[in-house]
Order: sequence, then structure tokens, then C-alpha cells
Amino acid sequence: ISPGGDRVDATVDDIDGGRGLAIEVDGDARGTYTVAYRVVSDDGHTISGSFVFHVGERTGAATIDQSIPFATSAVGGIGRWLGYAGAAVAVGAALLLALLRRGDATAAGPPTGAAVSRLGTLVAAGAAISALGTTAAVVAQTATTTGRSLAGALWLVTEVAGDSRPVAVALLRAAVLVGAALVGGAGRARRLPAVLVATGAVVAAAGLLAPVAGHPWTADPRALAVPADALHLLAASVWLGLLVALVVAAPALPDPDRAVRLVSGSALVAAGVVAVTGTTSGWLLLGSIDALTETGSGQLVMLKAVGFGLLVALGWINRTRLVPLLSRVVAPAPDAAEGDAPTARPRVAARARLLQLVRAEVVVGALVLAVTAGLVNQPPGRDTLAQPYADVRTDEDLQLRLEVEPAQAGDNTMHVYLTDTGGRPVRFDALEVRVSRQGIPSRKLDGVTPISPDHASVYGASLPTPGTWTVEVTTVTLSTTAQFSFEVPVR
Repeated sequence: ISPGGDRVDATVDDIDGGRGLAIEVDGDARGTYTVAYRVVSDDGHTISGSFVFHVGERTGAATIDQSIPFATSAVGGIGRWLGYAGAAVAVGAALLLALLRRGDATAAGPPTGAAVSRLGTLVAAGAAISALGTTAAVVAQTATTTGRSLAGALWLVTEVAGDSRPVAVALLRAAVLVGAALVGGAGRARRLPAVLVATGAVVAAAGLLAPVAGHPWTADPRALAVPADALHLLAASVWLGLLVALVVAAPALPDPDRAVRLVSGSALVAAGVVAVTGTTSGWLLLGSIDALTETGSGQLVMLKAVGFGLLVALGWINRTRLVPLLSRVVAPAPDAAEGDAPTARPRVAARARLLQLVRAEVVVGALVLAVTAGLVNQPPGRDTLAQPYADVRTDEDLQLRLEVEPAQAGDNTMHVYLTDTGGRPVRFDALEVRVSRQGIPSRKLDGVTPISPDHASVYGASLPTPGTWTVEVTTVTLSTTAQFSFEVPVR
């Protein structure tokens, strides 16, 4: 942005293999120029910032609005939720159909045409909803990255995908889901259970791409983080999807009690996998107990854990109290109506109560997926908590930039850079760094190491306790003394 407030970036070229950008500026006005940027990070998050430079004189920086419009954030959040929820419904319905078909030789017989139709609708609709949600999330991410409206971002999705691996992976996932939805629709129309089961498998495979475009890809070790997150998503889809499929298909099943037992057993295994992989992914995401309580991602992880606990409690009631009743109660005679037979009444009551609790589980599961959609849009707690400190202070015609890494209790590394207000390096003749905090007297840091005429570092700077530390830097330049004071938050 020029001193007059107009955009003056003409061409943008990659340099150093894409690690930098060379921008041709179309303007020769004197004054302060403002550079504002947005970057898609390797885990799919958008990083934004700005800086200034001056030509001839300082005239003041332009005001840049880097905020994300509410509509863009809303579409992104709803899209991510639909992507997860739709995939879970499709995977769960296909799995229930496969489990029921495996028992064709039993007295219960194969699933009826009505049951196949209901489950097929869930498979096809779930894949379509997941495709729609994933596409919406990609468009919202493109809008966020480019600073354009949702409509304006539609034409840039493929261009951004060419430069961003997370966007490209998400776009590939959406394309696979669209194909799955079309095949599932054909399988449902012709009532082909094998096609519907295969469609659910494809949707599950598409879901395994999600960790490649998110936090697990940047976690350490990646070889553990990516498989753990993929298994976590798959197990959660199986668990929640089976519950939805049971509620929808139960009225059309010849033996709904058998379906209940199948779902109960599969959900138990899935819950165990969710617990193990969720704990692993959560630790790799956060990296410390402090991040669990002090970062946005940590607080969402705790909220997910509460939802998980509630789901387990409801499922445990079903499995230990109600499912056994379905097996112990004697079935009515073949020529008696189930609702009229005295021996069947406990079975009917148990089934009704169980399905009521399953519906409650579905609602809780939908809320947990909403928390998950918000969690993937949060920066990892391991990065937020350990974010280095950096700031600039001015004293007359001098500016000093201080960086403190990792800004955590213990030994830290400090970097000091001295420039004039125009951004040109200034040589310092002497430099002193002192630190203090409430209740701890000021002390001089030893080991100030000159790196270049305008840059010095302090290695092993001890900031032993969490809290706000005052860092005072005194410089001497050509017999001119300048003092700069920084308030550094230390975790």
C-alpha cells in the first residue's frame, strides 16, 4: 500500500524455491509503504501480518484490516462440521449393512428391501453432504488466504491448490467424495448392498486424507501423529455413524434387536480406539499439561473429552442394562402380536428405552463433531504456548527489536537488533541487558555476544519463573545512550 493508500504491488515472483516472494512495486512516491500478507502454513492455517518501509521520509503506515469476515468463518466452520458428520453417517450406514448381510444365513434373514433403501440413502446422502462440506471449507480457506469474498474465492481455489499442499489435499478429498456420492446414489436406486458397502469404504478412505492436510502433518513424530489421527477419525466415524444408522434403519429391520447387539459390540471397540488414539493425538497436539488449560486448542480438547465421557456413559447404560434384556426376554408366539404378548412387553420397553438413549448419543456426538470442527481451525497448543516473544521499541531516532525464544521458564535465547526509524541498521558501541520481575530485583545478563554491528545475542538468559518479566536494554552509539524497556510474558 503506497503512502497515498493505493495498492502498488505489480508482479509477484517466487524466489528460493518458494520460500520467499519478490514483489515489484509500481510507485515512486516518497513516504511510508505498508506491506500486508497472508500465508497458508504447512498445517493449513492462515498466517497474516504486516510491516512498513520508508522512502525518503516517514508519513505513517496505512490501516490494514486483516480480520476474517463472519460469513467466511461461519461457512468454514459449518463446512468442516458437515465434512465430518456426512462421512460418519456414510461409513456407519455402510458398516451396519455389511454386518447385517454377514448374518444372512441366520433365522433373522437378510436385510429387507426397505432397510437396504434406508441405509443406502444414508450412504449416498452422507457422502454428498461430506463432499459439500469439504468443498465449502476449501472455498472458505481460499477466501481467508486471499482476502477475498466467498464468491470471489471460487475462481481461485484451483490456483491456491497449486501452491498449497493442504488445500490440494482437501480438494482431492472433496473430489473423491463427489464420486462416492454418485456411485452410492446409483447403488441405492438399484438396491445393491455390495455397491453401498464399497461406497462407505471409499468415504472412509477419503477421510484418511484429512490428517495429511492438518496438524498431524506438522507434529513430531509425523510417523505417529498421522496414523493416530487417521485411526481416531475412522473409529469416531464408525461409532457415531453406526448410532445414526441404527436409529434410521431400526423400524425397517426384521430383527432390530440383533442390529442393536451388533452396533453395541462394534461401538465398544470403536470407543476404545477413539480413547487411545485421541489421547495420543491430543498429547502430540498440545505437548504439555500447561497447554491443556492455557491455550484455545487445549480447552477444546478438554471439551471433547467431556463429550466423550458422556457418550461412554450413555453407551455403557445401553450395553450393561438394556441390551441384556433383549436377549433374556422370551419372544412371543409366532401367531401373537408382539405388542399384545405379555412376555414381549419388557422387550418392547427395553428396545424403546435403548433407542431413546441412542438418539441422545447422536445429539451428543453431533456436538462433539462441532467441537472437532473448531479444534482443527485452532493453532496447535504446542505452538501457541511456546510462541517466541518479539517486539519493537523506539527511542527518538533509534528502534530496537527484541526476540526471546522460547519465552518459557528456564534458559532462553535473546536477540537484539538496532536500526534507525527508517529501518537501516545502526552500529552500537556498547550494549547492556537487564532483567527483573515483581519480587525479583534487576540483574545484568552476562554473555552478550555481538553477531554483527547491529545485532547481538544473549544465550542461556535465565528467566526461572513464569510471569511477566521486564527486559531493559541500554545501547551506546557514538556516545549517545538509548534505553528500551520490554514486558515479556514467560510461560
